[in-house]
Amino acid sequence: RGEGKRLEREERRGERGLEERRCTEGLRNLVGVGLEGEREGKGREGMKRKMRRLVGLVALATLALATPGVEAQLLSDLAEAAENLLVRPLEAAWDATFGKAPDAAGTVYLELLPNATETGALCLDGSPAGYWFRKGWGDGKDKWLVFLEGGGWCFNEQDCYERSKTILGSSKQWAQTRSDRSSQIFSADPKENPDFYNWNLVDVAYCDGASFSGNVAEPITVNGEEIYFRGKNILEATVWHLKYGKGMTFATDVVLAGCSAGGLATLLHADWFETRLGPSVKNYKAISFSGFFPDTPNFQGEPWYPSVMKYVYEMQQVDIHSPGCLADNMNEQYKCFFAQNQYRHIKTPVFLANSVYDMYTISVIYNVSQQTIPENENNLVVPYLNDKSRSLWDLISWTGTWWAGKNGGFLHTCFTHCAGCLTDSGWSGVKVDGMSLRDYLGLWLRNQVARTREPCVYTLGEPFQCNPTCPPL
Repeated sequence: RGEGKRLEREERRGERGLEERRCTEGLRNLVGVGLEGEREGKGREGMKRKMRRLVGLVALATLALATPGVEAQLLSDLAEAAENLLVRPLEAAWDATFGKAPDAAGTVYLELLPNATETGALCLDGSPAGYWFRKGWGDGKDKWLVFLEGGGWCFNEQDCYERSKTILGSSKQWAQTRSDRSSQIFSADPKENPDFYNWNLVDVAYCDGASFSGNVAEPITVNGEEIYFRGKNILEATVWHLKYGKGMTFATDVVLAGCSAGGLATLLHADWFETRLGPSVKNYKAISFSGFFPDTPNFQGEPWYPSVMKYVYEMQQVDIHSPGCLADNMNEQYKCFFAQNQYRHIKTPVFLANSVYDMYTISVIYNVSQQTIPENENNLVVPYLNDKSRSLWDLISWTGTWWAGKNGGFLHTCFTHCAGCLTDSGWSGVKVDGMSLRDYLGLWLRNQVARTREPCVYTLGEPFQCNPTCPPL
């Protein structure tokens, strides 16, 4: 009986030794392939072989760790082989996609949203919505600037029909590439744009006519053609595509920005947008360029702008995620479509870049131009504009939002629109207390105090402009 037990023990040791030798031999063979790195070949079949070997590595690694007697050096080689087969190719693929600096022109490339019909991400004419994209690189490859374009609104059904025949309502004539997103906040030059130059740039095309906010399930018919109000669907589908098609799911820093109607959209949707981001995002902020349009009568005393925006709100069934604002305006929720009401409820760290003499506001909302002001009332224009500039300052500064430590702003007096994203001087040339918009934004991004003081007012005679760094009137 004792002799039988001894033989049984020797047999088990022999089997274990054979198991160790087989494991070691298998690991050596597979590790050799991994260390060589190129034996699998290229293309689809090469990838399949590489994946099979990778699965084998994982299985054998599990066995090796559980098997006594496997050499330490072999385990080290195993780790290196796994790196060759998996980690290095992934890093190479990531760098190929996100790691190279753009061409000198900073060209952006069009991406039309896939499955637009199924997701409802449609322009006014039913064509697919989309965006222009430029990859980030270096330490900016995990940082994202998502910019919402502007272009006014369509104020009724016929207006939206006519708009659907333009690039503001259809993607059919959008350029495949654009080089006009290469300066100011879009610049890939670290000297011109030190904070965002190497970030992933997403320039979301505007084609819904309601600040990315419409939410009508079925198209309407105008002049025998279908018109779609799907702005919120466009925003939702864009975020999804960026996360799962472009790598934004790995983002660490995200800034949502926009100009004009896109600047208003930024204020309307900043808090909602954050809910769509992944857990990897550590820093999220919003910048509104020229998006603060006041709810006010015009020079002639007519409430034109409030009335047309209320109609847009109802026509497109505007969808705004702002519980505080909607509760404050329970019986008039359309008022949340106005920046002055939405701004005070924003939870997202927000930066306002706005002129208190904004060109669009003066010419369209106030209805002040050479064609609309009688000659005998010319002397009333500057006092009227000064009064409106004070009112705008009050609307902004009398809120807790303006003074909150996490927020910032650059309020100036230039007769411009979208300065900083469309006009060069507004980015670095215009100064308030010796600093430019670019300077204030840099401080704000670093969580430092970054807001301008109360703006000056125009003089009653020439040169009118009270800030000599602004472009001449």
